[in-house]
Amino acid sequence: MKQIAIDNLPHNYTERDVGALVAVYGRVKTVFFKGVGKERVAYVDMSHDAEADRAIAALNGTIRGLNSLNVSEARPRQEYDR
Repeated sequence: MKQIAIDNLPHNYTERDVGALVAVYGRVKTVFFKGVGKERVAYVDMSHDAEADRAIAALNGTIRGLNSLNVSEARPRQEYDR
């Protein structure tokens, strides 16, 4: 399983819209958003790494609405020393 991150989505996109967008490239397990406004990012869990890689390659830089999508493999949250 691989998680991809999609930012710069049109503000009216829902989890269903993102799922339909990515499902063309493989099986989508879950979709959820983090953040609000311009900081909103969609995270998509895909069943197979190869399908996630195809989705990243195909969708990164494509235009949706007036936005150019940024699609990449989601990076794990880094832990910071306090």
